[in-house]
Amino acid sequence: MIDKALKASSIKELIDLLLFVTIENKNQLPYKSGIYFVFEDNEILYVGKSINLHERWQSHQHYNRFKKTDKIGFVLTDNLLIEKDFIRKYQPKFNKLFYDNQNRVSISLKLEADVLFKFKLICMFKRITMQEYLESCIDKLIDKNKHLVEHLEPEEK
Repeated sequence: MIDKALKASSIKELIDLLLFVTIENKNQLPYKSGIYFVFEDNEILYVGKSINLHERWQSHQHYNRFKKTDKIGFVLTDNLLIEKDFIRKYQPKFNKLFYDNQNRVSISLKLEADVLFKFKLICMFKRITMQEYLESCIDKLIDKNKHLVEHLEPEEK
């Protein structure tokens, strides 16, 4: 299934291959790993990955950006590294950093052993990766300081 989705020649063909839930029924997302696609009027706004699709969408930090979202498409896979292939292929406006190589950001953290241990416990409890947890922390900081970073949002087409 994932190979067919990667080889889809259009968004319409991709839509025919994906499983879907409506945004109102996001609780029906499976407790499994996969790649998800946020749609608005058959346009892909965002592509993401998670080791647990259900839990990821219960606390999705970008949810407020998807006000007109009507559905979430997904494909179940353990190969989460292919998310970047979908992002490069469809170039969703909320994934701009991934396909615009000039705007790539890298953050390096050096954590004390006790802090690292706490992070690992949180990740084990939430059943998410360290990267997913740190991304959610950064998203929360951005949301709390949105007035400072509004100019960083992608422009509307």
